[in-house]
Amino acid sequence: MVYVLAFLQLFMITSIAVYECKLKSPVVFLWATLLLMFGITHFFTTFFDRSFSLTIFFKASIFSVLFCIFYLSTRLFLNLKYENNLNQKLSNISYLEDDKKYYLLKFSFFISVFYLFYFIKKSSNSFLDITWSDVINIGASQKYVSLFQAFMLSYFSLCGLLLYYFVKRDKRSIVYFFVILFIGFLFRKRISFIPIFVAFIAIYLFNMKKIRISTIIVYILFAFFVIYIVYAIRAFRWYGSYNSYLKEGSIHAINDQIILFLKSDNGELGLKKWFYYFIKNNNNFVNFGKGHTYIRMLLVYFPTEFTWNIKPPDFAISMGQAIGMTAARGSMHPTLFADCYANLGWFGIFLGILWAFLANISDRILLKQNSKIFICLMYALFSYSFIVIGRGSVYNGFHQSAIGLPILLFFEWFSRKIKLNRKKIY
Repeated sequence: MVYVLAFLQLFMITSIAVYECKLKSPVVFLWATLLLMFGITHFFTTFFDRSFSLTIFFKASIFSVLFCIFYLSTRLFLNLKYENNLNQKLSNISYLEDDKKYYLLKFSFFISVFYLFYFIKKSSNSFLDITWSDVINIGASQKYVSLFQAFMLSYFSLCGLLLYYFVKRDKRSIVYFFVILFIGFLFRKRISFIPIFVAFIAIYLFNMKKIRISTIIVYILFAFFVIYIVYAIRAFRWYGSYNSYLKEGSIHAINDQIILFLKSDNGELGLKKWFYYFIKNNNNFVNFGKGHTYIRMLLVYFPTEFTWNIKPPDFAISMGQAIGMTAARGSMHPTLFADCYANLGWFGIFLGILWAFLANISDRILLKQNSKIFICLMYALFSYSFIVIGRGSVYNGFHQSAIGLPILLFFEWFSRKIKLNRKKIY
């Protein structure tokens, strides 16, 4: 029965991913992330790994299957009640409005890039000498409301410009590609590269007529490529600075480290083990079972220090403490399934209903847009958030959309009002 359920959870997650792929909804990125980080790996773990008992694997499968059932039934009901023509709209996105007056978007994007580069540069003696720890400390030293946080949010909200120029088949997409790549290497955060992955997958998704064997093969190959890049970035960070890598590192050493990560289950594909750990200990940890992530989501627009302890502490830090992290801000992001279980125990299966509603809301927002550029910006923003959420950094992913969407809506309103007619910014 354990093995049957392991297959059933894989079948359910795959089915939902295929369903969302056919809709071309940005939530497909959440389910693709769950498929890679839990569905497939959990299936093989059940057969070949005995780090935990079969009972634990059985419970993990049951939880994920029930979550999927609640999600899919709610999603199907909502899409029947509110006709979902997102597939049709995105398939014809090239024919939508292509205004020439959105120069403020491009200007804001590059201002954000220049500020982020300037901020990192002034915080270090040399770009080549700055380490991963330095970048982390710089970010941690900033207040909730600061220029750095504002420009960071603005930057990620506008990264969809890369997708927009892909849709237009405009050569300027090369400029945006290398700018985002530069910021990724500047910060060395894996999430900084997500906008590039999203743009390449989304443009393929927009042009997809139906799911064929060749489509599945392309997605599988791209998934392996993304996994390799994610692990390579992590391995590269171990060298500290770029100068250290130039002196001591090599591609061969990076590959060896990636193989070691995979063999030792150390990395994104190994995060599921903490789901098993939480189940084994029946959530018997500080702050578990209180729904802290979702309370924080409700209070997303209120800084923690201004809520008089109503807004609970960052639950990712609570999960980090539960697995033995000693760093002051050590956090753990063990996939959406594990986060739901850690937040509400077995009642977490009902959060599948909530995520179906949020998926429907993101689709409805996109359907109401008639501007090509804002569909691309919002699609990229939602997709980025869903990937981060699927990985288990639920509040951070939700926060990015909760703040980024108003930013984009403001740009849309402002651009339409003043009708800028200035020289193009490339």
